[in-house]
Parts: sequence; structure tokens; C-alpha cells
Amino acid sequence: IGELGALTELRLLECTSLAVLPDAIGELGALTELVLYNCSSLTTLPAVIGELGALTTLVLYGCSSLEKLPTAIDGLKGLTLELPAQLVTGPLAEDFAALRKLRDDDDTSGAIKESVGEDEDPRMWREGRSVTVADGRVTMLVLYECTKLTALPATIGELKALTILNLIGCSSLVALPDAIGKLAALTMLELRDCSSLTYPPKEMHGNVHKTVGFCCLKILEDGKVSVADVKKSIVNHVITRGDLGRIDSLASKDSAFAEMTKSVRADFAALRKLRDES
Repeated sequence: IGELGALTELRLLECTSLAVLPDAIGELGALTELVLYNCSSLTTLPAVIGELGALTTLVLYGCSSLEKLPTAIDGLKGLTLELPAQLVTGPLAEDFAALRKLRDDDDTSGAIKESVGEDEDPRMWREGRSVTVADGRVTMLVLYECTKLTALPATIGELKALTILNLIGCSSLVALPDAIGKLAALTMLELRDCSSLTYPPKEMHGNVHKTVGFCCLKILEDGKVSVADVKKSIVNHVITRGDLGRIDSLASKDSAFAEMTKSVRADFAALRKLRDES
């Protein structure tokens, strides 16, 4: 491999029997990207990796047997290093621990584990589609169509940097824990097609506009939140997806809701007329 002097990218994916890298890898002077994805038998990296002066990216996801990194890597300036879960430290390690606990605490249905698998590195859940890491923190969690999930564990509140939580299609989910109100960084909560969900947790009251997923007709009908709570997102995320008959029914009971949706309901009426006359 040392003769491939012009090689710029080397990707070894799912090489589960690979235990060591040859020292000749240090001769790849043009190498900028080295990806060792899920090389689960790899126990060590050769110190000569520190001689790869052009290296800018080193990915070690899933290298679960890797015990430590050679100190020579410290000399590679500007290196983007993606560590395996067991070598991650600091806030990201805490996030990963919270994610694993979230998965394991789902003892009512076991749906999360069934959906994402048992890998210790959350970045590998659903082949990398469940968890997003940015700036050293977990910022997005996707549990799309986790249809057997009935209750989200309170551990979700420990993901302090989470900005996006996608629960689309979790059709058996009947409630969200009050702990979700601890997610101060949360800007988007996707709850489309969560047909069994009937109310938001109490800590979210007054901030429902931040989490558009709560703005569904069933919530309004149950009277657990006020029209004022959802005013900022009702047009985009309820009216445009909703059933006009139910919208008209709500409008007949609440003058503020009727006024807020007046133009949209008129547009719907015009569209129906256009359809019927064509």
C-alpha cells in the first residue's frame, strides 16, 4: 500500500477482521481522508499515522476494540477526528450515555432498541440516520416510524443540546414526558402522524409555538392548550394539513380562532368552488 503515493482517500468499511494497519500507510503522503468505519477488530493504530501531514479527516466510528490513539496524531494540525464511542469524552460522551439510557429505559415496548439496534455508538444507529452530532454535541434525534413506541422515556430531557427531535409516524405514542420541557435548545419537534398523541406535557404550555408538532387539531379540540399558544404556527402546520370540517367546527366555537383562520377558510372555499365548477 505504501506505493500508492498519489492516493488521497482510503476507506475501509466494515472490515471486521482487520486487526492492524501496516506501517507502510505512513508513506501515503497525499492522503487527506482515512475512514475506518466499523473495523471492530482494530485494536491499535500505527504511530506512523502521525507522519501523514496532508491528513485532514480520520473517521473511527465503530472501531469498538480500539483502546487508545497514538500520541503522534497530536501533531496533525487541522485534523477532523471522529472517535469511536469508547474514546469520546466530555459533553458528547454524556450525550451518548443519555441516548443509550433512553434506548434501554424503553422497557414498556422495547420499540427504540428494536428500531435503532444495540450498537454502543449512537452515531451508527439505523446506519447513521438516527443521530446527528454537531460542534461536539448531539443535536438531532430521529425515531421515524417507531410504530411500537408507546411512551418516550424521561431520559430525553438529558439531551441538553438537542435542537431537532423527529417522532414522525410514531403512531402508538400516547404521551410525551414532562422532561421534554427541559430541552431548552429544542427548535423543532416533529410529531406528524402521531395519531395516538392527545396532549403536550405541562412544561411545554406557553411555548407550543416553538414545537410545531404539538399544533394539531386533536390538541385544540381537547382544550389542553389555547388558541393563543398556537397562533404563531397554526396556519402553516394545522390549517394546511387539516380537515376543513373540523376547522370550521372549531371556528364556530372560538371567535379568535375564527378570525385568525378567516382568510384561509375562504381560500379553501374558493378552491372547492373552482373544483366543483371545472
